[in-house]
Amino acid sequence: MKYLVSFRTTLKVSRYLFRALALLLWLLVALSSVFYIVNALHQKEAEIRQEFNLSSDQASAIFSAPPT
Repeated sequence: MKYLVSFRTTLKVSRYLFRALALLLWLLVALSSVFYIVNALHQKEAEIRQEFNLSSDQASAIFSAPPT
């Protein structure tokens, strides 16, 4: 009878460990997804800033050119 109680305790502990492992795995995937999305947004922002700076430089060159 003592063996069955020990086995039940082992099952409970392993069940909690598997739940904790699943939670940690879920958190790892969620964090990596967040970092991936933030990185993609930063890259897009850098592209937009570069395009804006290029167009503003072109516009300032056109307006500051002496009339011919």
